[in-house]
Amino acid sequence: MSRFFLIFLFLLVACRGENPKGATTPTSGQILVHCDFAVHGVIDSCAREFMRLYPKARVSVKPVTTQGAITDFLNRSVTCIVVTRDLDSTEKHFADRNNITVSSYEIAFDAMAFLVNSKNPISSLSMDELRRFWTGGITNWSSISPFDHRVELCIDSPESGNLRFLDEKILRGAAIPRCIVIVDSSYRILNQTLATVSHREGALAFLSNSWLFWDSYKRNSRDVKVLRISKRAGERSFSPDPAFVHRGDYPLSRLIRIIHSESAGSLASGFSAFLCGTEGQRIMLEAGAVPAVSPVRLKY
Repeated sequence: MSRFFLIFLFLLVACRGENPKGATTPTSGQILVHCDFAVHGVIDSCAREFMRLYPKARVSVKPVTTQGAITDFLNRSVTCIVVTRDLDSTEKHFADRNNITVSSYEIAFDAMAFLVNSKNPISSLSMDELRRFWTGGITNWSSISPFDHRVELCIDSPESGNLRFLDEKILRGAAIPRCIVIVDSSYRILNQTLATVSHREGALAFLSNSWLFWDSYKRNSRDVKVLRISKRAGERSFSPDPAFVHRGDYPLSRLIRIIHSESAGSLASGFSAFLCGTEGQRIMLEAGAVPAVSPVRLKY
């Protein structure tokens, strides 16, 4: 899907005659997209490029949690969301029972990156070590290194899609010990996380990998480093670089989806087609996400 698909949708709508007031076409009108703030920066960049190409379209991307976005979608508060998980069976049943159309498209792979203070000598961890950190089994870095500092766990929001992903991949139902909650706003999460890890030598935090490609990360990450992660102890560890995510070497990746309930001739369908097309996939790759649709060239 690309611009050619958008043109087809546009002609399809045009053939039906003039749109009623408030209606949209694949390349015009207004739409509000609720987006998980972990990937808000990537989707907002795509929306800006889409509006540049199609000046009659207004796509507003509002950062929320994945659970908040799905709740708003099922409550019919919004018709288009971008989330870091698919609807679960209960949510799909609710949508079906209430006649809510669900069009879902996989648009990219995102990874969870783990950050520590640059003074920490640790450069890699295994998945088992991560679990011991996040369940309270390791409370001081001296347990695995000469670095004698209390571990300070940092999360972004209790309702974050990141936290649910952490539970699925690492915690597996175990409770997280006392944490430092960073902030739950997309506009501040990157700088708040960097500031916290920079000033706390024992910090262990996580971020969506796409934030690591922002200029503000490059400017403010002097006192922060990203850990390499291995699937098992003793095996080679990998950074969350898009190449290793694409190849499956990095063990903490997930799919980003756009879900909407509008018709094929709507702005939601047009924006979805754009995200799945060549230009949208290129923007996501440049922003640190791995395209889920278009073939990509990555340096290994």
